[in-house]
Amino acid sequence: RFKINPTVSVNLPLELVHNILLYAAESSTSTCYTLCEVSTWVRRFALPLLYTTVSIECPSSLEKFMDLVASERMTCPPTPAFRLADTVHNLCVPVDSRIFETIMRHCNNVTHLAIHQSNLMRLIDSTTPKRFVPELPARQSRCRRRQTKAHEGTGDLQILLLYTDRDWSLSSIFKDVGHSLFERITHLRLEDPIEASQLSAKVHLRHMPRLTHFAVPCSDTTASSFWGVLDVVENTSVEVYVLILMHEHLDKGKRRTVEDWVCGSRTEESRIYAVRAQHINDEMEWEAEVRGDATVWERAVEYTQALMSRA
Repeated sequence: RFKINPTVSVNLPLELVHNILLYAAESSTSTCYTLCEVSTWVRRFALPLLYTTVSIECPSSLEKFMDLVASERMTCPPTPAFRLADTVHNLCVPVDSRIFETIMRHCNNVTHLAIHQSNLMRLIDSTTPKRFVPELPARQSRCRRRQTKAHEGTGDLQILLLYTDRDWSLSSIFKDVGHSLFERITHLRLEDPIEASQLSAKVHLRHMPRLTHFAVPCSDTTASSFWGVLDVVENTSVEVYVLILMHEHLDKGKRRTVEDWVCGSRTEESRIYAVRAQHINDEMEWEAEVRGDATVWERAVEYTQALMSRA
């Protein structure tokens, strides 16, 4: 029987140990948190990864997180200039929260968002030019006006938009001058179905000049819906249009109808793809993707190629 000798230790190269611990830290938040408590040198590289991906559904937890990212000081930072807010790259806030805008003011390095549609409206509002709030003056003669600090991120944004009900629309905000936020969005995915004929009226993809990837659950198999998809592809910057096939919206026969249409349309329009939902919950799928799983865009290419090979 094999016995472990406690006096014998295996000396691995430091670089290999670092890579093993790094892989473990990136695998889950709980593992990363545990590594932060191992030792000082492990904490130094694990702590910046602890808040790389953040998913918060509880309003009280969201308030605590706001306090964390707003704080300029923390106990035992890995470096003197360390700012926790700068380490946040993937943020999921599925609840409608008034403090979301405040959180985003501090987290300027976010690249992936999964957010309630109301939070998107708040983020758009925070990036609207010339937002001024009057200070409360001590005396009328000393009344001043100051500018409110807004979200200052400049990188590309990939957004999963949650809870887009029937009444939801971006139409009301396009009466003003264009928003800098729209110029940053490159990937947009909707959690809920929307008729292709209503996309122009509700989502205004034409106002997102750098949008290359768009995905939406398919619930309609009528000819008018399919024509609506073609209209979006032909009149926007979208290079990859993905129809997500979900069991709760399409039965087996309708899924086959959509798959056949995608295969047929790709002979003239290669920007249209189909894919089946991988998880029951879109937020779970989003978190798996930002942690390294194949993205919905990658899976759509693979799934569509498989459909074409069988056609």
